[in-house]
Amino acid sequence: MSRTTFTLALDAMAPAADPALPHLHVARARVWNAITARWRKRLDPGVRASFGSFTVDGDASRITVQWDATPDAPDPRPHALALAVQMEAAAIARVLAPLGLRPRVVRVGLDAVEAPATACGLCRAAWADPLRWIDLPTAASDALHALTPATMRADPAASVASLTAHLAATDTATAVAAAHVLARLVRAGRAAERATLADLVVTAWRHPDARVARVALRAAPSFKSRPSSAMLDAWVAAIGRFADDADAIADLAPLAGVAARTRSFAAALPAWLRSRAPAARRLACERLSEALGDAPSRWTPAQTEAFQTFVAVAEAEIAAEHVPLLLRHIDALDAGARAALHAWLDAADAPLADVAFDLFAQQPSHPALNAACLRLLQLPSPEISAHGFATREWSTLDDAQHACAVDLLLEAMARTDGTPVGDGIRTNLDMMVCEAVHFPRPATARLAATLLAPGTSAARVTATAARFIGWWPQGLRDEKLRVVRAFVQSGHAAVLVDAFRDFTRQSAHHDGGARVARVGLGLSWSMQHADAWAEGGAVAGIAAAVAPPASQPNLRYNEACGFAMTHDAEGAARALAAAIALDPKQRDDARGDSDFDAVRTHPAIRALLE
Repeated sequence: MSRTTFTLALDAMAPAADPALPHLHVARARVWNAITARWRKRLDPGVRASFGSFTVDGDASRITVQWDATPDAPDPRPHALALAVQMEAAAIARVLAPLGLRPRVVRVGLDAVEAPATACGLCRAAWADPLRWIDLPTAASDALHALTPATMRADPAASVASLTAHLAATDTATAVAAAHVLARLVRAGRAAERATLADLVVTAWRHPDARVARVALRAAPSFKSRPSSAMLDAWVAAIGRFADDADAIADLAPLAGVAARTRSFAAALPAWLRSRAPAARRLACERLSEALGDAPSRWTPAQTEAFQTFVAVAEAEIAAEHVPLLLRHIDALDAGARAALHAWLDAADAPLADVAFDLFAQQPSHPALNAACLRLLQLPSPEISAHGFATREWSTLDDAQHACAVDLLLEAMARTDGTPVGDGIRTNLDMMVCEAVHFPRPATARLAATLLAPGTSAARVTATAARFIGWWPQGLRDEKLRVVRAFVQSGHAAVLVDAFRDFTRQSAHHDGGARVARVGLGLSWSMQHADAWAEGGAVAGIAAAVAPPASQPNLRYNEACGFAMTHDAEGAARALAAAIALDPKQRDDARGDSDFDAVRTHPAIRALLE
């Protein structure tokens, strides 16, 4: 295990002390205890035994800690203990204050910091600001601290010369700090300053030490608009070099938009798509999807080459992150790629929930995906929306695709009946019935009839009716009539009446009953045209009791029709009299309406129509 060192610079709160004085030894011991106390408490005895040995040295202005861990022992994370100096600054200040000393700045050796790709939280802080954390030669530290956006604007040539010299330093820590300053100046600079620094950024990306190049990658997003060809070449090389570092790839990804217009994107994709970091693979597919758009017929040669590269990589070794994009462009895949995709989808351990949205989106047009969709729909989840199905845009499907989706869900519901999954699928089917009334859909009647078939529990029928009534103000009249007919033909017309009664109780006080009146008029008309005359009349009567005056004549008239068609002459007379009293024109309508033929000879009706 390698040696770890770090230093703590001190300011004397009193006149400079003699380094040999005992209180400096006390100070060094107190610093060490402050750093290690909380860590020692968290470590088990076996790990504590592996701490090894350390020495604390220095003078009145600096304390140096050198740690030699025990070889071949469990790693007690010495880098974390070293970096904890910064985290324990307040505690250190408290123990040093009685000795007349004050900690000023902490520095750790570059060897104490984990590699960026695998860094812990403390080490990430060190890489985020090397000038603050890393132990540098004094001259280099002073020179790099002096490089600010203001000095860059005042004397760009001198700033570039200083950065160039420090990037080329043999001391790796100095080069890392210089790369950090370079990225900071690029991010804070104007367009002209970024252009001045562009060549230096390319040089830093190609630095032989990966740590230097990695820090310089933070400048990449600033060049997403106009990178030079040399920068795109360096970008491709950096993608290959840091493909397994998800954070590095996130820094490089913004250039993909411009790279996609050239062959650089296709050149970068193989390494990017084969990354061992799932987040990096996902980002590659997202950027490729953005670059491709939705119309293969309009792809440029560069876009076509990028897609072909993607397909070749996925066909050789498909990953879960590749699948959504493969599904999105399934029609553009060759036979080999389709076979690889279906093999992945058919695998027992395939994470189908991760690709649900795109899988369901393609299912109506590709019946070969049905098996995977059925497996996904049967995964244990109380809500089918957890798999992305409820996010489908039904309006984008043609009649055949809509029917295919209906068949899939009905089969899934049959397979999972009586389970939480089955309840979730049924809820989604109810929503399909409600949403289908916006568009003419031949499958709507079959879907509604299946959901309301004999043997369906009363609770489920009631839930379907409640959802349907809640959606009533939206949609097409004839499509709603199809669903009402399904209720009537399955013997559940009374359930619709009860659902409307509940709806009226909940909505009667909103907008003066106008919404109840609109739903009541439409529902009563639909039920009567579905030959449920009594129930349609009952709906009209319920609505009339809370409807505003302007709607009451038509509602009372519908109520009268319901009574008349069920041969209840006295009920028809009462309702028709109320309608005529509110609007005398209703008398003329009733005279020519065949709905009243069965009771027209009744004295009360005859008197109203004379």
